[in-house]
Amino acid sequence: MGVPVSNDCRYAFRHLARSPLFFLAAVLTLALSLGANAAMFSLQNAIVLRTLPIPDPNGLIGISGRSAQDQLRLTPIPAVAELSKDGNPFVGTCGYNAGVVLAVASESATSQAIGGLVTGRCFDTFGVRPILGRTISDQDAPLDRPGSMVAVISHRLWMRIFGGQPSAIGQSLRVEGARLVVIGVMPKGFDGLELDAGVDVYVPFDTIFPARADRRPAASYILARLRDGASFESSAQQVTAGWPTLLDAVVPASVPAAERASLLEARPRVERLSTGFSFLRTNYARPLTIMSGLAGILLILACINLGSLLLSRAIERMPEMSMRLSLGGSRLQMARQLLIENAMLSMLGAGLAILVAFAIVEGVTSFLPVGNIARTISLTPDAFVIQSTLAAGLASGIVMSILPIAMAWPRREDLVIAWHRTAARGTTRWVRGLVVAQVALSLVLVVGAGLLGRSLYLLQSVDPGIDSSDLLMVRLMPLPDGYKDIDNAAYYPPLIERVRALPGVRSVGLGRAFPRMFGAGGTQVISVIGEPAEGVGAFLEITSPAYFETLGISLLEGRTTTWDDNVRTRPVVVVSERLARMLSADGRVIGRRVKFGTDPINQDVEIVGVVRSATMGNPRNPSTPVFYRPALQMARYANYGSLFIRADESVHGSISAATRQIVAEAGREFVPEISTVGDVLNRAPASERMSATLAATLGFLAMLLAFIGVFAVLAYDVARRTREIGIRSAIGATPRQVVRLVLGEGALLTGLGVIIGLPIAYLGARVLGNLLYGIPQFDPATFAIAAVLFIALGLAAGVVPARRAARVNPVIALRAE
Repeated sequence: MGVPVSNDCRYAFRHLARSPLFFLAAVLTLALSLGANAAMFSLQNAIVLRTLPIPDPNGLIGISGRSAQDQLRLTPIPAVAELSKDGNPFVGTCGYNAGVVLAVASESATSQAIGGLVTGRCFDTFGVRPILGRTISDQDAPLDRPGSMVAVISHRLWMRIFGGQPSAIGQSLRVEGARLVVIGVMPKGFDGLELDAGVDVYVPFDTIFPARADRRPAASYILARLRDGASFESSAQQVTAGWPTLLDAVVPASVPAAERASLLEARPRVERLSTGFSFLRTNYARPLTIMSGLAGILLILACINLGSLLLSRAIERMPEMSMRLSLGGSRLQMARQLLIENAMLSMLGAGLAILVAFAIVEGVTSFLPVGNIARTISLTPDAFVIQSTLAAGLASGIVMSILPIAMAWPRREDLVIAWHRTAARGTTRWVRGLVVAQVALSLVLVVGAGLLGRSLYLLQSVDPGIDSSDLLMVRLMPLPDGYKDIDNAAYYPPLIERVRALPGVRSVGLGRAFPRMFGAGGTQVISVIGEPAEGVGAFLEITSPAYFETLGISLLEGRTTTWDDNVRTRPVVVVSERLARMLSADGRVIGRRVKFGTDPINQDVEIVGVVRSATMGNPRNPSTPVFYRPALQMARYANYGSLFIRADESVHGSISAATRQIVAEAGREFVPEISTVGDVLNRAPASERMSATLAATLGFLAMLLAFIGVFAVLAYDVARRTREIGIRSAIGATPRQVVRLVLGEGALLTGLGVIIGLPIAYLGARVLGNLLYGIPQFDPATFAIAAVLFIALGLAAGVVPARRAARVNPVIALRAE
């Protein structure tokens, strides 16, 4: 009759409790490595791999217009009808716009929300039905006239504003001042195409943002699904071939010639939208993929470390196993005992790994940029990630048990205790080989962390082109109906003047884009009128007078803007020095006229000033080309801005409180956040900070695992060679010589690992090429420092075993033999 598994479990627990250092080292090895991998898998799953939670997401097709510079061009919504005609390969065609921040209010609550503009049948195209009410139909959102004043809301907004009450259907909701009737609630988890900050309220086109009388609204994307039997490639070719004819049919002839020509030159892009739109994916997919690879290396290190620990322990227990075998125990029983012990270690390590994963993800989340609306995407490990981590932990423990069981399997001749030491001597070579491999792989992670850390330091040392000292940024968001019928000329000048009059304030300016762009998106193609050049891409910033003075951007030529630059005066623009040289080889652009976009107000604008180049928050491009338009000439675009206040740091607290009160009394906006521009700029290289921090974490864990591995093998080696050390001491070896012997062993192991690891680290550094800034992939200083660190690590790992060896009493050691 076999021994019950419960008895083996109790024995395994007692045996592990008698070896606390081994127990702690093994559990921490698994916890740290599995935790890092679980965190990376959770982030990859949420940001990179996640598809839309809709039926057949791969079947969702998006069609959009693009400029020659691949800028998104809006497509008039009558194109929906054209693409729905017989002969086209699509069904369920609809227009879709999303991503705009809206002010939303019910009778009892107010909220900020992401809005989506849709035509009829959009929800049928998604394949998602509401949990309450109905969706927006063709009758609600016709293509040839303004839509009905109705809205479909998300489950999240339903809970936040209406408390999840079914009576929400039929109630009114004010969106940007327009009073809409709630007709439906979408299921939990459905966020439209926006994965980072999901859509909360869907309304028909031409309702909250009425189009001009002479034209229909325009959509960012036309959504559709392929007809049965139609291939994606042939459908895309058909759209491309017919796109010029389609645009000619849907762009009204009444549109001004320049604007019409700009719209007609758009090229179509047909793409699958199974993964939706994600700012985080666009900016973090590559760094996360690389970090996941580094985390995989860390897991390999952990397996090597765990394998060497288990192998050393199995060798140490060979006399015990031999004795049990001689007393009638079977080899299968001993193998089962080892497997149970290792499974217990693995599950404890995997359990702690989940906590480590949550901590890492929480830390990474703090590096992600904060927008106008809170993220709805969940980055924390979900049930699938947790289950996978537990399964991986158990599998790792079992797999790492195979080699120790095979190498330490007692043979008949091992029943003589003296033979154990001879048998173990050959096995020790395996342990040392594993430690050398572990050091080599650890060096790869440490070099990667060093390169990314130095790159981040250089990025943060870049001159942003502004003076961020003593500079506050006050974000402004609208109250419900706050921007309805707003007269910017009557609102912003008095508001800024009241803030400027506060004690301690030296200057105040208004801007819309800086520094929240962080160098991503937001570019416009600007060109000089009358010149054959295609134009160049540049950022558009909308400013008030004193903006440049407040931010410390010096005027180089011409003038800046004033409050007199308004809708009744000639359109003007100030350009950065970098943009001036891109528009003209000699940089002399004062008086030249430029155009950008499709809005008529931007088709003939005079350059009146050139200012010093400054970053828009992207330190990788400190000389970002920027053009600055006066806020009062861009009334439709100037809202959702920020006030910049230059004042002594000692009065920042009182100024912040007073500014909140001034904005509240103005009755149009509120202040969600006040921060220093210095803090915002420090957060600007968010992707680089995340990569460097994750790499540093993985590098530290790799060094810790390497330290544990070297320490374990040296400690085991000292224990195995107790008799040899006793003989050496008996014939005259001094404690210093014994210490030098053990430390030399540690330095040899790490030295071999460094020699093997440096070429591998060089190859690995090439993968980081696009993530680095200001340093070469082979940076001699980084490689040299990493090598020295590991030699020092080998010496440090040998200190305790060396001291233990130096204290060996030769008489006791020989008597024990």
